[in-house]
Amino acid sequence: MATPFALADKQIEIPSAWHELTVEHFVKIRGLQDITDAFSLLSVLTGTSDKQWKELDLDEFNYSQLMAAVEWIWKEPTPKFAELPMPDVLPFGDKFLVIPKDLNLKTFQQRYDFEQAVFPCIEKTGDIVDVLPKLLAIYLQPLYTGEKYNGDDLDPFIAMANGIKALDAYPVGSFFLKQFLGLIKPKPQALKESVAVIQMKNERRESKSLKSSA
Repeated sequence: MATPFALADKQIEIPSAWHELTVEHFVKIRGLQDITDAFSLLSVLTGTSDKQWKELDLDEFNYSQLMAAVEWIWKEPTPKFAELPMPDVLPFGDKFLVIPKDLNLKTFQQRYDFEQAVFPCIEKTGDIVDVLPKLLAIYLQPLYTGEKYNGDDLDPFIAMANGIKALDAYPVGSFFLKQFLGLIKPKPQALKESVAVIQMKNERRESKSLKSSA
């Protein structure tokens, strides 16, 4: 159960177990240079600035209790994310979405956006943690809206993805990735052609924009 805490006259909660962490927490913890830095960790877990914690007056709180509220992340075993079960239903915004058992990418832009998020991340880190919110948004947006994918309106859905519990979201993201890699592995040339077409369209759009503004 999250630990309540008063910071700058505002009541906040500090997650106290892995199952309480959201996707946003998970991604930001992954990005910390030093996870044993209590100030950075508290900042990530509560959405506050590390400066607020550094300047906290010792007379205003119980030091031991506050440290106990974050030490779990150093002491508890990290979950085996690769072994987490795939949920059938995932909470997304104000809905519960049934997760299909296939990748189900429907449009050119949806597949292209998925590829553009996945490949640089895998090349850099070897996994999908850093782009997990975006991958979930790309895949789940049409399931949420009941309409075709719209990559120009992705930010609200990335925000929804950030709010999903990490232990629920990670196996879904991994499932999407495995399905996707199986889909494109035999067709590397198709990927290159897709990228070339998108780039050509963008160049034409920019050219028209320049001519109309001249």
